[in-house]
Amino acid sequence: MAGRFHFIRFLIWCVFGVIFVRLFVIMIVQHNHYKVLAYRQHVVETKLSANRGEIFTSDGYPLVVNTDAYLMFAVPSENFDKNALVQSVASEIVKRVDLIALDPELEDRYKKIERRINPNSTPTPSPSPSVSTTDPNQLLPVYRNLTLPVTLHYLRYLYIPYENEPDWKQMLRTDLEYVLPKLLSDDKNYFVQLINQLDYDDEEALEKNDWKGIHFTPQNKRTYPEKDMAAHLLGIVGKDEKGEDKGYFGLEGYYNGDLSGQSGYAVTEQDIEGKMIPIGLQMTNKPLHGRDLILTIDRELQYMLEKKISESVKKFGAKNGTGIILDPHSGAILAMANAPSYNPEYWTEELWGEGDVSKVDVFRNYAIAANYEPGSIMKPVTMSMALNESLVTPLTIFHDTGPVTYSGYQVRTWNNKYSGDISMMQILQLSNNTGAAWVGHQVGFNRFADYLTKFNLGQSTGIDLQGEESGIVRDAREWRDIDLANMSFGQGISVTPIQMTAIFGALVNGGILYQPYVVKELVDHLPDGDKVIKKDPAVLGRTISPETSEKIRYMLRSVVTDGEFKWFVQKAGMDHYSIGGKTGTAQIPVNGQYDPNKTNTTFVGFSSVDDPKFVMLIRFSQPSSSTYSADTAVPAWMEAAKELMVRFQIQPE
Repeated sequence: MAGRFHFIRFLIWCVFGVIFVRLFVIMIVQHNHYKVLAYRQHVVETKLSANRGEIFTSDGYPLVVNTDAYLMFAVPSENFDKNALVQSVASEIVKRVDLIALDPELEDRYKKIERRINPNSTPTPSPSPSVSTTDPNQLLPVYRNLTLPVTLHYLRYLYIPYENEPDWKQMLRTDLEYVLPKLLSDDKNYFVQLINQLDYDDEEALEKNDWKGIHFTPQNKRTYPEKDMAAHLLGIVGKDEKGEDKGYFGLEGYYNGDLSGQSGYAVTEQDIEGKMIPIGLQMTNKPLHGRDLILTIDRELQYMLEKKISESVKKFGAKNGTGIILDPHSGAILAMANAPSYNPEYWTEELWGEGDVSKVDVFRNYAIAANYEPGSIMKPVTMSMALNESLVTPLTIFHDTGPVTYSGYQVRTWNNKYSGDISMMQILQLSNNTGAAWVGHQVGFNRFADYLTKFNLGQSTGIDLQGEESGIVRDAREWRDIDLANMSFGQGISVTPIQMTAIFGALVNGGILYQPYVVKELVDHLPDGDKVIKKDPAVLGRTISPETSEKIRYMLRSVVTDGEFKWFVQKAGMDHYSIGGKTGTAQIPVNGQYDPNKTNTTFVGFSSVDDPKFVMLIRFSQPSSSTYSADTAVPAWMEAAKELMVRFQIQPE
């Protein structure tokens, strides 16, 4: 008995010893570990997202604002009658989609895109969802390759009806009834996204159905009161690899750090049922919202320029068009337009299956990202070099007797007409290639290269928009005589529209090259009040002297009054205004040769000549109605300039 008693006592001490050691490990050795576990069980940290900064025109009109939106999602395990749920959800979604009004312009574009993707206007239906099949080609949706989540707006345009096709509402409902069961089949998935970016009315209408397993959670949405106005300037907001909002292109991309702000957090202590403990730990670090951007863009000028460019692209059958209005005395961009355009609120609808946004052409801002040979708008730049070096005067004579050979290649005039003795002013008026090549060779290789650097060619301007290209200038050590000749009249060198607009600003403002910019103020929303950060104009350098600038202004004035396109100026009723400018028609290289039927047409002009208030560039890519600037860019420029004369109070002479 005594032995058994001692054995039992020994076992008891062993048990207590194990318990003691375990408690020692838990309470002393692993104290911090279990403290963290306990903290995580009853203390909840919630991320407080910062509102993204909003964007306004110079005259205070909102271009981008934040509004409340909602995400509709499902928890499959909460509903046991999934067939009834699918039918009800599909029916209600179709009802909400049907209320969305079609934009005629967008409708036309979507039809063209859809027909390009699927040349057959009538789709071949797959088997109905009830059909069981192992054929992978028949596991697609019935009519469209529909995937969720999407917006209601996207669904409306995805199902635009075509002639001789079934009713689009039935098509949509059939597809939803095919896709939804697959999404709701996994009860282990607690968050199945269905429809995002719902506005308040849509969310309220859908929530009234009181579906089991369907929930709604708030979202923040970028809204564009002016729809597609300034789309290429603004850019888009997508998601990064962490699922956070991120700006791409334009202002959203360039100022992403300023616009994003800083997230905050809230810490609360909860009981076992998830209810907040009133006297428990509570701590909040408020988010710092993003900075607002106040632009240099004038709303009325932006609207006018976009309208003119869009109308002209259609009128001249151009592939695309670009317009820029710049203040030559500061570099401020007053308007920048591209056509075709898009609505940045629904930018995902432009993807059509493409995962890389950089490959989607409609997002490209051709004002800053179109590398092209400028053609004859380069001639005033070449002329300014020679004038600045006192190599010529406006009245210096060039003997224009025929084609000129450089490095074994002939340089001809654009119309194969030769005018004998002509002045430097007439070289610009006639847009004479042989004369411009002669002027370039008077400047010489080294000085020409130096001036290209002064004019910032071959380098980006540094404009505050994401996506700028820098143009192409070959290494001067590789130049031959023909290269210098070609560059002198705008071939063999690539530029962007924003580069040439800024350069013309320098040509007419006294010689100062300003860095073009779009944002004039950033507004920082701080706890103790708003702080305004103003951006001052930035000077990139001096290009030519004030005296040379004055000569160039009046030479460009004579181009408008006495040049090859003066008839178009008179027809537009603009011959009584003080305008200077230059056309540029450049053939497009295709497979190493210039295609005579494909051109880029440009006109850069300014007013008034004595005191330039604006510089405006208008460019069209591959117009089909005419390959010449005089027939396309000049009329469009003059029509836009009519409104600028009123805006800047420039009176006829």
